[in-house]
Amino acid sequence: MKCLMKNLLKKKTCQFVFLVMFFMLASFIPRTIFAVPSISSINGTVSNGQPVTISGSAFGSTGPIIAIFDDFEKGTNNNELSTLANSAAVNQWYRLENQGKNPVYSTYYANSGTKSAMIDWGTDNASEGGRWFEADIGSITSQVYVQYWFFVPIGGHVPGANSGGGPNWKLMLISGRPWPRSDYTQVILTDVNNWPMGAWGFICLTPWYDGSGLTEMTSAIGGYHDEGYCSLNPSAGTWHRMEVFMSASSTGSGTMYTAEMNANQTRRIVGSSSNATTLHSGDSWNLVRFPAYGRGDSTSKTYYDDIYIATGSAAQARVEIGNNSTYSTCTKLAITTPTFWSNTSITTTIRTGSFKNGDIAYLYVIDANGMVNTQGYPIIVGGEGWLAPNPPTGLRLLE
Repeated sequence: MKCLMKNLLKKKTCQFVFLVMFFMLASFIPRTIFAVPSISSINGTVSNGQPVTISGSAFGSTGPIIAIFDDFEKGTNNNELSTLANSAAVNQWYRLENQGKNPVYSTYYANSGTKSAMIDWGTDNASEGGRWFEADIGSITSQVYVQYWFFVPIGGHVPGANSGGGPNWKLMLISGRPWPRSDYTQVILTDVNNWPMGAWGFICLTPWYDGSGLTEMTSAIGGYHDEGYCSLNPSAGTWHRMEVFMSASSTGSGTMYTAEMNANQTRRIVGSSSNATTLHSGDSWNLVRFPAYGRGDSTSKTYYDDIYIATGSAAQARVEIGNNSTYSTCTKLAITTPTFWSNTSITTTIRTGSFKNGDIAYLYVIDANGMVNTQGYPIIVGGEGWLAPNPPTGLRLLE
């Protein structure tokens, strides 16, 4: 009996020592490894243009710096886009091409509200190039996050598809100064009659021409990684959302990705890269342009809406409204514009996008590392307050 008790005490002692050591080691493991944003409450009316305060945990200590957000609602139909102070929903555009073929505000189509930016590729006798509007993002050597929606009407064409030169539409450009140096574009080379586009239809994110005319920057100039061509799944007559994220590095530690989403396609990453050199040494990113280029085409009119550009060390941190209870299954998302951000509280201005008052939706917080709350926080668009969160699952009573 004494021997049995001795062995039991020895076993208990070993278990106790093991547990003590386990918890001591666990205390040294960074909690951020397991941290995922969690929303506990929201205070305010979830209506377009209204501020709300979101409370919770693991949001991250820093939020994005918003360079511009434009839903084009402040403009007048058929007038050229404005560069006046505060002419966008947040801030303003820096400059237009100013060659008599500038984009205009249009009520023909809109992803949100009643207006979008329309580009008529038949103006100026369908001449090539131009027709751009540009945002000044300062002098960025950290991160850039860009989100935008584009639209080609049913029966329309990608610029150049009906002009003999073939389709060529450079959707956007991230550029440094001097131009072109550390510059990246997204290019569509397939017309709407061939959508959805397979490989060789869309360039995910590719370096623009360098000063020597090279289409792929060499290590002697900067050592860039060319994402090349990938598949894309837009539809004529359907608004299509694109995202671009780039972190700057001249030493091979940069990252980038391109994501897409529309009413028929859940959000997905279509191209990504890590451990990449993304910026020339001594360079910065200064400008984001829509579009970078397009071939003249008298049959082509294209549209942009809800353009959002953020910078800083937490550029991809954001708050979005989605139409499903998990972020990865959403086919409709609307980004908001934060004005205050801490680890436990965010104040943001609601932008409802294509959501309508009365829609049941879900709120998501994405942190600076791209982590998002696992379950969307249920809300009613346009309503006071919010829905009660879903009850917990997988529980059982102990008897």
